[in-house]
Amino acid sequence: MPNYDDHEKVCRRVAELLASERERQDTSMTKLAEAAGLAQSAMSYFEGHHRTPNLKTLLRIADALQVDLGKLIQRAINDVRGGGR
Repeated sequence: MPNYDDHEKVCRRVAELLASERERQDTSMTKLAEAAGLAQSAMSYFEGHHRTPNLKTLLRIADALQVDLGKLIQRAINDVRGGGR
């Protein structure tokens, strides 16, 4: 039986990892939003955990950052289920 609480935690962790990568690359939310074709306010909502981005949006953000979304998702799963982080 899936643990839906874990699903939400994984989604939040993916958003955290994307935000960390954005900061590591020294890119502003505005620049990333523009590169991903999103509103800056949407980026702010995602990073502030006010909204959870859908898969299409996650792919756009990951592509703009040039990171592998699959690897980020796997890391988030490991963090949540393995107690990492």
